[in-house]
Amino acid sequence: MTQPALIQPQTLQTPQTSLATSVYTQEQLATIQSLGFISARERPPQRLVVSEAGLEKTGKTHLPLTGRGPHFVFSIDLGTEGVVEKFVRAGAEVYVYQTHIQRTLPPGVTQSQMHDYWRYQWEDLKTKLYQAYCLNPGTVFIDTMTEAYELCRLANFGKLDQVMPHHYGIVYQDLKGIITWAYDHPSASTVYSHKMGLKYGTQELEVKGWHDMEYQVQLNLRNGRINSEVAGEFPRFLLQVKDCRANPFTNGYVLEGEQFNLQYLEWFVHQWTP
Repeated sequence: MTQPALIQPQTLQTPQTSLATSVYTQEQLATIQSLGFISARERPPQRLVVSEAGLEKTGKTHLPLTGRGPHFVFSIDLGTEGVVEKFVRAGAEVYVYQTHIQRTLPPGVTQSQMHDYWRYQWEDLKTKLYQAYCLNPGTVFIDTMTEAYELCRLANFGKLDQVMPHHYGIVYQDLKGIITWAYDHPSASTVYSHKMGLKYGTQELEVKGWHDMEYQVQLNLRNGRINSEVAGEFPRFLLQVKDCRANPFTNGYVLEGEQFNLQYLEWFVHQWTP
């Protein structure tokens, strides 16, 4: 086989057009904006859209509450009690919306009635989440997105058995919709907390919930904890940057101590370079 001939580079000519350097008038800018275009920023919004995952008691509630206030916490699990109060005593402004999933049928309640209740819970949660973004928060925290995913599935299907994989498209679109709000509000950092557990039939840990979640966010974290050998001393929380779309230089770094802080993380992702 003969080797193909190399393509010789050619000198590119600069396009002779004024569009490359044009400056629009105010009337033209108004027309552009009326079409739905917005002017791109030189710098990206200095906020984060984060997925954090870890075992129990690894600081998954602690981290979001170190972010900028006010904080809007969507408590769908039971892990916020005792942690939120500590930050409130320190002066943090925290607003909590609570809802919990009833997975079994109470006496006298039909499957159809339960499905209606799950639908109401999910729609109410989405409404409150959108309203929270409109209130110009500093940090929005979903605790946990694992439970939110379960509620979304129950709201759409009314049950979790006998549901085929190809039916899940409506669930995924529903979840992507609420994540879009996090990107649409550049003043707020959003943290989605996830449980972790053993992958079925193995000793390998995996994130519980929607498996595509890690592709939707800017930053994926793994939480850890090292207990002190001294009785009564606070444990050390750790953060490992699994991957970061906004600043790939941060991939693999482990943060601890005073760096276990959402405001530090915002600086680390948006301004730090090696």
